[in-house]
Amino acid sequence: ADGVVFIERVDDFVYRGHHGQVPVVGVVEVEQGHVQTWREYYDRAQMIEALGLQQDFDAAAKQRQ
Repeated sequence: ADGVVFIERVDDFVYRGHHGQVPVVGVVEVEQGHVQTWREYYDRAQMIEALGLQQDFDAAAKQRQ
């Protein structure tokens, strides 16, 4: 079947000894019975907090340049 599938889940992980959870929404587009695109969305600030980080790692990397 063709169409769009929305997937809601909570990713549960341990990062550097810190347990975290982040809600994620996946959007999968199917054409002729095959996945054509798969996109995932999450709140970046919520992810950074769940990772136990004080600062966004992307911002930290940019400061080192």
